[in-house]
Amino acid sequence: MMFKKILLCLACLMFNLIQARDVLLEVKGSGFVPTNDIFKDIYGKGAGMYGAELTGRLCKQVYGFIGIDAFHKSGFTTEFATPTKASVIDVSFGLKYLAPFEYGDFYLGLGVLPVHLKTVDDSSYVSSPTSKWGCGGILKTGILLDLPKNLFLDFFANYAFAKVHAQVVVGAPTQAHDAKLNGCWFGLGLGYRFN
Repeated sequence: MMFKKILLCLACLMFNLIQARDVLLEVKGSGFVPTNDIFKDIYGKGAGMYGAELTGRLCKQVYGFIGIDAFHKSGFTTEFATPTKASVIDVSFGLKYLAPFEYGDFYLGLGVLPVHLKTVDDSSYVSSPTSKWGCGGILKTGILLDLPKNLFLDFFANYAFAKVHAQVVVGAPTQAHDAKLNGCWFGLGLGYRFN
């Protein structure tokens, strides 16, 4: 049910953004640096992310955004040292405030962050694979630097926090813990500005 509500909100926001006078479309690459110790113990201290974002003016300097980012990471479980893989898809939407300057725009943003987590564990003690949605939030900041021919570079830093509740499996010898996908994203985007 939550997923259907999220899709409805995203469809409404996408429609409004496409109707905007100033629309920015970009592809992004970034590094995800987790702040949760359990995540770091299993999957390491970082992961490469890739994604895309659509931003459009709603009024004056207030813009709406919708984005999708993903990463895949392999590691080893802490208790049994068995191989495990995580695939994460982040869908973000919210508002940005853009402050123009001579060479582009500074921005701050705040949004909602639905997250899909799929894990595959090579352990006979763990139910695998698991696939579940969770939710959190995202804080965004960055600088959009104007390039010729309506192109731009986006230097950004985000902080995301999200929790995916574990599935309880009756009769399983071990139980999974809630996944806290908190961390910082540092990256670069390349985009086109339709205005």
